[in-house]
Amino acid sequence: MSNFALPMDLPNFSAAVKDSKSEFAPARLAAVVSLGVVDSDNVSMAIDTLVPLLSDPVEEIRVQTIDSLASLTQRGGKVDAERIWPLLEDPNTNIRCVTIEMLHIFFDVPLEAALQASKDADAAVRLSAVLLLSNIENDGAISRLEEMVHDTDREVSEQAALQLGAALTDAARVLLESIVLKRQQASRSALISLSKAQPTMRSAEIVQQVAHGRFFSSTLKTAAAAALLEWGQQDGRTIVKQVLGSWRKSKRMAMIQTLAEMSSEHVADVLYEFICSTNRNDEASASIQALAQCAYANHGVHRKLETLLTQLDEPLRSEVSDILTHMENP
Repeated sequence: MSNFALPMDLPNFSAAVKDSKSEFAPARLAAVVSLGVVDSDNVSMAIDTLVPLLSDPVEEIRVQTIDSLASLTQRGGKVDAERIWPLLEDPNTNIRCVTIEMLHIFFDVPLEAALQASKDADAAVRLSAVLLLSNIENDGAISRLEEMVHDTDREVSEQAALQLGAALTDAARVLLESIVLKRQQASRSALISLSKAQPTMRSAEIVQQVAHGRFFSSTLKTAAAAALLEWGQQDGRTIVKQVLGSWRKSKRMAMIQTLAEMSSEHVADVLYEFICSTNRNDEASASIQALAQCAYANHGVHRKLETLLTQLDEPLRSEVSDILTHMENP
C-alpha cells in the first residue's frame, strides 16, 4: 500500500476532485493520495474520479491510483473489474506488478489469472505473482508456489519458499526439507518456512543436521540455529547466544537479521537479553527492530518492549518509545 501517511484531517474532497484534473502532475498525485482517504460518504465518488487516472501519462500517478482504489475497495467501495483487467497486460512492468499484488483486493481472482502471471517472462512480475498466489486459498495455488521454489530467479525462488511457510502442507514440508538437504538456492527461506510450524521429527532432524553440520554455509547454519530457537530447543538458544557473542560483527548482525524473521517468545527472550547487555548501540538498535517484528507477530512479546523503556538510555529509549507509539497508532 501507499507510503504516504494518513493526514491528520480528511482532505477537502472538492479540492481533490479539482486537482485530479490539473495539468500539474504533482497536484494530480497529491489529489490521488487524498482521494484514497476520503470520508465514507465520498468513497463512491472518489472511485469515479480516480478511475480515469489509471490512464495518466505519469507512471507514479498510475501506481498511486491503483493503491488508492485498493484502499477504497477495502472500505467497501466497488471498482469495475473491466477497468482493472487491462492493467495486467500493460507494457509497463511496474504497473503490472502493482496490479498483480493488489488484484485479490478488488475481486476474487481466478486461479488461471494468477497462474498466467506466475509464468511471465519478467522476474519482477513473477515475484508479484508469488504474493498473489499466497492470497488464493486453492490447492492449485499452493502447487504452483511449490513449482516456483525452483524458479531460475533467486528472489522469486526465495519468496515462493517463504510463502509456503504460511500454510505448510505435508507436501510443501517434504519439498522444503529436500531443498535444505540439497542446499538449493532457496535453502535459507526453506529453513525459515519450516520454523513457522511445529516441527515433525524429520524436520527437527534436518534442521539439527544443518545447525551442527560441517558442510553447510554460515548463512544456512544461522537460519537453522534461529529455527531451533524458535521451536524452543536449548541447543538453538546456545548457538544463537554464541553467535551474538562472536567477535565478528558481520556474524552478529546476520543473526539479528535472521531473528527478525521469527516470532516466538524464545527468540524475544534472547533479543531482550542482548539489547540489555550490549554496549554497541547500532546492534542494540537492530535488535530492537527485530524485537518489534516479533511483537507484531506475537502480541505477548509487546511487554518486553515496554520493559525496555525502563532499561535503556537515550537514544535507544526514544527508539523504543517511537515503536510503541506506532504500534498503538498504526
